[in-house]
Amino acid sequence: MDRKHGHLNKVAWWTAKFAEQMFCQGSPEADAAHRWGYLAGWWHDLGKFASEWQTYLRSKSDIHRDEVSRRIDHATAGAQHAVASGNILGHLFAYSITGHHSGLLDAISENACLQKRLEKKLFPYADAPREILDFPVPELPRFIAENIRTPFVPALFTRMIFSALVDADFLATEAFMASDRAVLRRKPSATLLPKMLELLERRVAEFPAPENEVDRARANVHAECALAAENSPGRFSLTVPTGGGKTLSSLGFALRHAIQYGQRRVIYVIPFTSIIEQNAAVFEEVFHTLIESEADPVVLQHHSNLSPKEETERTRLAAENWDAPLVVTTAVQFYESLHAARTSSCRKLHNIANSVFSNLCKSRRARASARIETI
Repeated sequence: MDRKHGHLNKVAWWTAKFAEQMFCQGSPEADAAHRWGYLAGWWHDLGKFASEWQTYLRSKSDIHRDEVSRRIDHATAGAQHAVASGNILGHLFAYSITGHHSGLLDAISENACLQKRLEKKLFPYADAPREILDFPVPELPRFIAENIRTPFVPALFTRMIFSALVDADFLATEAFMASDRAVLRRKPSATLLPKMLELLERRVAEFPAPENEVDRARANVHAECALAAENSPGRFSLTVPTGGGKTLSSLGFALRHAIQYGQRRVIYVIPFTSIIEQNAAVFEEVFHTLIESEADPVVLQHHSNLSPKEETERTRLAAENWDAPLVVTTAVQFYESLHAARTSSCRKLHNIANSVFSNLCKSRRARASARIETI
C-alpha cells in the first residue's frame, strides 16, 4: 500500500495510522486497530468502482455536458460488503463507512438509518480489485472483544474508527484538491513538548524565593505535581485553594507525564469560557517565544468566544481535528465530539487518544480542582 498513490491507499494509510494510536504503540491491540483502520479506508469508497458511478464522474468533469442532477450513492456499497464479509463485526464497519460524508446513522429509524442503507439496491461494484474485496474482516482488539457486551465500549470504538476515517478522507482529499491548505497543516515534532516544558520551568524559576506561607504552598504544589508525573498513567486529582498555583502546576504535570509516557498532546477541558480565556492567556505568555518562532499552532483555543481576529488559517485548520500540542476547549466541545453524529464534530475525536486530559473547575467554596487523566 503506497500512501502517496491513489485516494483509497492514502485514506487507508492515514485511517490505519490514526486508529492504532488508540492503544499502546507496538501492542497487539494497536496492530488490530491498525488493520481495522486500514480496511475501513479501503472499503469506504467501494461504490465508486461501479461503472454507473464512473459515468457520473466523467459527466461532472465534462464542461460541455449539462449538470447531472442525480447523485449516485458510493458509500453504502462498502457497508453492505462489510456486513456480507463480517456479519456482526461488519456492522461496526458499516456505521463508519455509510456515515463518512453524511454522519453516523441510527441502527433503526423511521428516517434515514443503517438498516435501510443495508437493504438498499445498489449498482454492482464487481470491478473493484479482488485484493480489496477479499480482504478478511480482522479480529477486534482484545480489550474491545473482552468488553463487547458493555455497550459504551463497542460504541466508542466504532466512533474512533469513524473519526479516523473521516479525518483521513478529509486530509487525503485536501492534499489533492487544496494543496495550498494542506501545506499549512502541522508537521509532527518530537521536540515540541520538551521545548514547552523547558519554557515552563524557566518561567517558574523566575518567581522570587518563597517569603510567606502562600508562596511556600505554591512551590510545594508545583513540586508535588512534578513528582506525581512519574507515576503510571491513570487518574489524578489536584485540589488547592484559588491562587494556589494550580494552572502552572497542572500544566507542568501534564507536560512531564506526556513526555514520560510518549503521549502526543495535552487537552484542557474547562466548563466556562471565561476560565478558558484566563488559562489560555497564561499559557500563551509562558510559550510566547515558541509561538513566535513556530509556524504551527502551539496553544490551540477551541471555543465559541474566540474572536476571529485571534485566529489564523493554521489555527482554523488545527481546530478541525485538534492537531496541536496543547488544546484548550470547553466541556461542550469535548462531549459533543464524543456523542454527536456529524462528521465535523467527530473528526477530531481520534486525536484525544494517547493524550493527557486536565479538567479544571472551581467549587462554591472557592477551592480550585484539576482532575487530570491520561487516555
